[in-house]
Amino acid sequence: KSKLEDNKPKKQSSAPATSRRRRHSSIQDKVDFPPLSLDRQLSDSEVLELMSLLHVCCGLKVQAQMYLTNEETSAILSVIACSCPPFSPAGVRFVQLMLCILLACPFLISLGECEHAVVQWFQWLLEKLPDFDRACEGECSYGELLLLIAIHLREGQLPQLEELISDTLQMKVSSSLKRGHFSMLRQLFLKVFTEEVVCAHAVSVPPTPSLSGHMTGYLPVHCVHQLIKTRTFRKHGISIKDWVYQQLLTVSEPLHPTLPPLTQAFVTSILLPGTTGQATAYASGSSAPLPTNNVPFSAEEVLRVFQQSPGGTEPAFPVPSQLLMFYYVLLYQDCCLTNLKALLLQRGGHSPAAYSSTVLAQVPMMQLLQHARQHQAAYTTLYPSLLRLTATHLPHLCLVENWLKEEEGTSASASFMPIAKFSSKKINLASLREVLQYLQTSPSKALLLLTHLSTLSPSSLIPYCPTLTSTLPLLLTPSVPRRIQALYLQFWTKVNTVIPRKLWLETVNALRPPEMQQMRPLTHQNLTEDPLTILRCNPKVFRCPPVFEILLRILAAYSSASRAWLQEHAHTQTCVAMTNPESPTAHVTKEERDELCVALIAAQESASIQLLLEVCLPTDEDEKCQAEFGPQLSALREIRCLVCSYLHQTFIAEPSLVKLVHFQGYPPELLPMMVSGVPSMHICLDFISELLGQPQTEKQQFAVRLAASIIQQYPLPDTMGIAKDIFKRLSLLTNEIPPEMLEGYFLPLLPAVVKLCQTFPPVCSDATAFLVQLSKVCLPSNRPTAAVFSYPSDPGTGPLQGSSWFEFAEAYLDEKPGGLFRSIKDTFQELVSTTIVKV
Repeated sequence: KSKLEDNKPKKQSSAPATSRRRRHSSIQDKVDFPPLSLDRQLSDSEVLELMSLLHVCCGLKVQAQMYLTNEETSAILSVIACSCPPFSPAGVRFVQLMLCILLACPFLISLGECEHAVVQWFQWLLEKLPDFDRACEGECSYGELLLLIAIHLREGQLPQLEELISDTLQMKVSSSLKRGHFSMLRQLFLKVFTEEVVCAHAVSVPPTPSLSGHMTGYLPVHCVHQLIKTRTFRKHGISIKDWVYQQLLTVSEPLHPTLPPLTQAFVTSILLPGTTGQATAYASGSSAPLPTNNVPFSAEEVLRVFQQSPGGTEPAFPVPSQLLMFYYVLLYQDCCLTNLKALLLQRGGHSPAAYSSTVLAQVPMMQLLQHARQHQAAYTTLYPSLLRLTATHLPHLCLVENWLKEEEGTSASASFMPIAKFSSKKINLASLREVLQYLQTSPSKALLLLTHLSTLSPSSLIPYCPTLTSTLPLLLTPSVPRRIQALYLQFWTKVNTVIPRKLWLETVNALRPPEMQQMRPLTHQNLTEDPLTILRCNPKVFRCPPVFEILLRILAAYSSASRAWLQEHAHTQTCVAMTNPESPTAHVTKEERDELCVALIAAQESASIQLLLEVCLPTDEDEKCQAEFGPQLSALREIRCLVCSYLHQTFIAEPSLVKLVHFQGYPPELLPMMVSGVPSMHICLDFISELLGQPQTEKQQFAVRLAASIIQQYPLPDTMGIAKDIFKRLSLLTNEIPPEMLEGYFLPLLPAVVKLCQTFPPVCSDATAFLVQLSKVCLPSNRPTAAVFSYPSDPGTGPLQGSSWFEFAEAYLDEKPGGLFRSIKDTFQELVSTTIVKV
């Protein structure tokens, strides 16, 4: 009885189910289906009606879980498998919809006699695919959807397949792909669409012309991307290089989101054919190369993308194609470097051939980066990865200062109104060269031409670049007007945003000393390996601020490039040593090589800083100029400002250089300039005690003078303790330094004592104690002992026979005027007048 009661609700629900089946049957009887046969082609209107009906039925079943009778299931399957749609876009859409409905409702093949009809329909789709492609030329075909479904089914990628079906049906499909009938449908599908069929069809499909992000649906690029990722092409020995190359050449804006992943998958298939997606390390014992059917693009194929069209100045291929090829080259270089150890093991110690610097020099990298940055909406899937690779391998193209200068130049050009306009005629290069040759005698013509050039866009200035850079030495003459030098700098800054590497080389070669002009021109690799070559220029550059600013920007760029090159070189040598025990450098460990690399970079950059500090030292001509016009209007002051700005940026980027440069030391007369002009000099407070404790007297003196200047500039509470430590250290040194060295050691430090007391008056007691102690030890060998240095109560008693030690000191000062003792006395008087009295 209890079992009957438990089954009673089920019996009550059978009546509604029966009525539901009767209602559905009556609805099916009322639907007027057209005659269905694969031999009779339907019209567009009939296809649209069937699509609407089946789309509603699929939605009710998938979303609302509506019950379908066997008759309704058979009818729906008949519409899918026995319909012959027209060779038109409507027919293509019908096939795509029917494929996804069949996958979303796999229960449709639950009846055994339906399997043969489904297989026959799959074969019919393959047979009629060329007819649909011809009839819908330029339109999306259902062949790409077939390929994607086959790939996802073969690889068991159910989440990707669910997303594909959901996008096509415009409804969420999730649970139906995990039921038992889906496995049967998968077997039927893969029985027809084998891997050989899928690969052959993918290769035969031509690349999509003018592929862009506006194109929707499933395109050949989706299929090829999936086949490359799943290594299907490699398994069947099919090369896809030509297809990928042709597709990269036929693209347009906005960029299709699948193109960057396609490029990445292609590079991975070339270098790491045994992996998918991200690279994985190879087993250390495996030295046999893995088979691969793809080879990288040749240098000629890469450069062909960036060539100009025949007989014109426009590029032969669109900018999106150039950006993708630039991305491919950087990605290939990055993959080679990241997986170098695995590649060496895989290839028996032979590293993959990377693209040479000659090839990279012909790629307009900065122009492409600038275009992508200005049109980020069109390159949302490419620009972040491209910028990351550029900043990693080409850091000299991503200097913040250059990008800020570019923004400043753009805003200045927009607001600048030229005095004279020459837009009606184009400037002749021959006439420009002739005008610039007479720059010193007739600067007015050059001023007008340069004013006009300043109004042009950066790309329009490229033809004039060789002429203007070759005449840069003419600007070094003091008689050249400053306005012309400023216009030169403005021109150089604009061109630097489009062709920086070419401009840098031409500028450095033009500014070499006259005795080196006949030598072989420097190359990009020469300057990368030794950036100090840039400072071996015409000495007149160091007193021409606009040209010197150009030189500093080139030095910053090549210093960054050299740092990246040295790190890559060290990484390469480490991988070679780890994979080849017979290598000459195999005995050097990775840690030792990294330390050597860091030391070399630091030595190289500190050497450039020391050279720049030497530039700031005044010459005889500078002193004459300052005496005539004042220090505020001299070129030396402007040069020092440029050097200080450069040093501040360098110290902020690498704080360890501050310690290295100050432990090396530099002329003390530059300390006021450094402390007041370089804000990051406060870093010295962290190591000033260590510098003061060095055994070399020169470093100790430099530490005291440096500390006095910094404490005066930054009078912080913590620095007062440093000042007290300095006086303690100086008091100890008075007894350690030999008498003959006292004057040479302490005399230069007395001005620093005054600075410390003026900054912190409470340390005057420490300073006074130090000066008294120093005055006692600086007298000659027959000076009174320390006990006599207290003023005697009876002037007629004591070792001096009636004269105090003050009188002895005065007599000593009269014999040696200007000595250390007199300087001590003058220092004490200055302390009293400037510090104690003020308090």
